[in-house]
Formats: sequence, C-alpha cells, structure tokens
Amino acid sequence: MNAPSPTRARRASSRLAAGMLAIALMVPARAHAGPAAPEPEPGAIEPIDTGALWREANTRLETSDYAGAIELLTRLYDAVARDPDARVLRLRVRWTLHEAHLGAYGVDHDAQHLYVARDLLRKADADFGDADAELRAQHEAAIAELDRRIAEIEEAAAAAEAARKAEADRAAAVAPKRAEPSPPPPVAPADDRRSGRPLVVAGGVMLGVGAVGIGMLVGGLASANAAVGVFEQEPEQRADARADIRRGNALGIAGGVVAGVLLTTGASLLAIGLRRGGGARKARASVTPVPLGLVCAGRF
Repeated sequence: MNAPSPTRARRASSRLAAGMLAIALMVPARAHAGPAAPEPEPGAIEPIDTGALWREANTRLETSDYAGAIELLTRLYDAVARDPDARVLRLRVRWTLHEAHLGAYGVDHDAQHLYVARDLLRKADADFGDADAELRAQHEAAIAELDRRIAEIEEAAAAAEAARKAEADRAAAVAPKRAEPSPPPPVAPADDRRSGRPLVVAGGVMLGVGAVGIGMLVGGLASANAAVGVFEQEPEQRADARADIRRGNALGIAGGVVAGVLLTTGASLLAIGLRRGGGARKARASVTPVPLGLVCAGRF
C-alpha cells in the first residue's frame, strides 16, 4: 500500500482540528444554557403587561378617549394594587386616573367624575413616603381645587331646587283663588204648597224601592230555607246547597238593609211633604204584591 502524500495528510489534519474546535464550542454552550422555560399550563392566567397597558392608556388620553383610558388605567391599578414594590407606580396611575376623570367631566359635564377624581387623590395618602413632600403638596392643591368646584356645583343645585320649590309654593297659593267658584245666585223662596211636592215624590220613590227590598228579604230567606232542606235531605248535593244558603242569606240581608233604610226615610219624606202641602192635595199610595216583590204606587 502506498503511503499518503504529505498534502493529503495536512488536509486530514486540518479537518480533524476544525471538528474538535466545533465540539469544544458546542459543549460549553450546552453546559451553560439554562433549562427551557416551561410552557404555560392550560387555563393559567397570563401575566398582565403593565407597560403595554400604561402606554395604551396614555394614548387614549392623548386622543380624548377618556372612557377607554379610565378602563385601562383601572385594569393597570388592579394589577399593582397589592404589590409592595409598586408604590410609585400606584401614585402615577391614581394621578393619571384623576386626570382622565377631569377630562371626562369636560366632555359630559357629569359631576360624578369630580367626586371620583377627588376620592382617588384622597386615597393616595397611604402611598406617600417621607421623600414625597412635593408630590403630597401637589395632591393637596388638586384636592382643594376639586373641593371648590364641587362646592360650586352643589350650591348651584341647591339654589335651583330652592327656586323650584318656591315656584311650586307660589303656584299652590295662587291656584285655589283662581279655582274658587262664584257664589250661586239667590233662589226665591218657593210656595209652601209647591215646596212639599218634591219631598212627596222622593218619599214615594223610596217607599217603592224599600218595598223591593222587602221582596229581596223574603225571597232570599225563602231560598236559603229551601236550600237548608236540600242540605239535610240530599247529602250528595250539599256543596250546591251550601252555596245556595250563602247566596240566599246574602240576598235576604241586603234586602233587609235596603228595606229598613229606604222605607223609614221614604215615610219621613212623604209625611213632611204632605204636611208642607197643607192638605190641599191628597196623596194616595198603594202597595201591590207581585211575584218577585211589592210595587208601591202613589197619586198626588
């Protein structure tokens, strides 16, 4: 076998050296590389990118989208509310939220934004440190300005309510005088003979209706009495008989009340009317029984 040429030997040596160098570079890299980051478990809550939220909220403020800025800043504050190392960030978020509510008030004039902005600045007191004297003074000045604006709004609302109440009181005081009816014209005294006729007519009508009440009384009691017999003699019809007894009693009671009131009142009116008539005209009344009650008729 022929010995390899010097040129081939040098080439083989160069290739071997290059391969060893590559292996030496790869081994440290693998040795120093940390463990691969674990993939998030299914259903795990992804961490909030506070920087992205902060930038997006400020973009919304710059474009006067105050509602969107308030929503994003609230989410950002929720993310750092319990972080002991985020004290400064909480102060910045509160201040920016206060500015967003001021901007929203300038658009919709809802005074609720001013109350929220003042409350945000008041709650920032818990995050102030010893080195935050200047920041504390800034918050106190903003709170004083909000107190002034809120006081003006409340005074204006109270004045408007007082004016409305005063106007309502004036309207209530004037309304009875305008609605006061004029006194009726005097009525000439009627003749004694004629003045008794309406009473006689009214008394006769009441006697007639009272007679109908007597008919209701008699009919109702008779119906209830018949239903009592059915109740005692026919047990299978007791439910219907019980209802008939209640209905008959109710009809009888109503008839008794109507008869008692109207007959008494009608007789009194008839007597007074006849007395005022001076006996010039005689009234004749008759009571006629009918199948469902009595009929009272009169002639004058």
